[in-house]
Amino acid sequence: MFHNYSRSICLGTCATISNLGAVFAPHVPAMDIFFPGLHYLFYALCSFICTILTTILPETKEKHSVPRSQQQSLA
Repeated sequence: MFHNYSRSICLGTCATISNLGAVFAPHVPAMDIFFPGLHYLFYALCSFICTILTTILPETKEKHSVPRSQQQSLA
């Protein structure tokens, strides 16, 4: 699917972002100082952004149809 060079860049990027998330995650509940419940909104926003980014990937683009019957789901 992807060349080794592209896979290495993507893997390094994902590892870096996950490490940043691990660093910032313990501090997210402190956002309640500014607005009660803000940390819930932050996590919801992160999930929404990931959902949007996943739907524009070539593997999932225009494949949002839900099978209407069992035969369609098995095909």
